[in-house]
Amino acid sequence: MNQYEQPTAEDTRFQFEIIKGLGESVRQQTVAMVEIQRIQLDMVERLSRIEARDHTEAYARLEAKVTRLEEERIRREGATGILNAILKSPVIAWFAAAAVAVYVALFEKG
Repeated sequence: MNQYEQPTAEDTRFQFEIIKGLGESVRQQTVAMVEIQRIQLDMVERLSRIEARDHTEAYARLEAKVTRLEEERIRREGATGILNAILKSPVIAWFAAAAVAVYVALFEKG
């Protein structure tokens, strides 16, 4: 067929079949791409849930650790607070001195 000749019915039918085949190929590729995108979205959602669960578990562990450390600090401050109050209190110092004096007076004479 020369470029200036009219295509025959057979040529036109052949071109139509080629275009129809290309259209079907594009449709199949589109279906495959949609399926791939669906799988990717599913994977991203699963990964997000896994990461969220991991973060939730890590947060719970850290929260428990902070609570334990705060309780330990409060106990330590309570114990040292009482000791500091005793050591800094002049009334208690007078009682301690009096107790030592009484002890010395009673038991050291002999």
